[in-house]
Amino acid sequence: MVEIAAAILFIIAAAVYFSGKKRASTRAPLHADRIYSPAAAARLLNYSLTSRHLTAMLLHLTLSGVLGVKKSAEKTVLYIRKEESLTSHEKYFLDWMFYEVGTEGEFCFEDVWLFTEKSRGRADFAEKMENWKGFVERDLELKNVIMKSSGSAWFLSVSGILLFVGGGAVIFNNPFSTIAMWTGGVLLVTAASKCKWLTAFGEEEKRRLQSYRNYLSIYTPPQRSIEELTTDYVFALTFGLEEDFEKEYPLKEASEIRIRQENFPLYMAAPGTAYILIEEENFPGDAEAVFTRALDLTLQEGQDFTNPDGTDSG
Repeated sequence: MVEIAAAILFIIAAAVYFSGKKRASTRAPLHADRIYSPAAAARLLNYSLTSRHLTAMLLHLTLSGVLGVKKSAEKTVLYIRKEESLTSHEKYFLDWMFYEVGTEGEFCFEDVWLFTEKSRGRADFAEKMENWKGFVERDLELKNVIMKSSGSAWFLSVSGILLFVGGGAVIFNNPFSTIAMWTGGVLLVTAASKCKWLTAFGEEEKRRLQSYRNYLSIYTPPQRSIEELTTDYVFALTFGLEEDFEKEYPLKEASEIRIRQENFPLYMAAPGTAYILIEEENFPGDAEAVFTRALDLTLQEGQDFTNPDGTDSG
């Protein structure tokens, strides 16, 4: 009886999970605009958020006119010029970088190193990075690019625990059933942590960004000073295609902290990561043209740009 009940519970839990995935695939976007922040693009293409993406966000907001630059022979200082029409993850980022890491609305790239020199600062920095990830995910969900289901996650977790308990109850009578139930419990608990799915719109946007990344991997833009930024350079940095950026933009964590983030289901966008695409009114208007150019080049050169290298695997 225990084995039969466990099998029925597993089937029901699996049905709950895949029904959530199906609902996500038919959900329409709230907005048709396709504009990205570096944190959004990185998360959507399965990257973990690191100090590289902090740098890319600063450059992106500078290029967008949100940040201003005061440059001297000794250092480069960024300051907030305007805060209108920003997403919640951008607002959180500005408060964090310019008032906690920086000083009174100003930020130098070296501030992150100074902030994380002590263990207390490193712990606070790690916590804020995780919080920022949460804001990015919430923005993504608000745009209907992903769909989360806390109810499904709860049901899968409880079902997994019940399978563990049931397996323990029959361990002496039927060890093979115990192994099967414990395996099912592991699968359900793992699935519970991945109750986030890409919508149909999200899948389309992921493919567009993959094409853009592969375009940049072939036509890598030259390194730019902060006065000569381009969209291509900012996103080459975002996608890990620019390796020497720290010479110009020395933003480093004292311990080179990397926030480990849970994987999303493969159909969601995912390995150990960082994703998101959000609408931003202040983003430069040439982004759409860049994506279109990348797709045109794909057709001209006969290359498959759907599976870029350099992302984590789920």
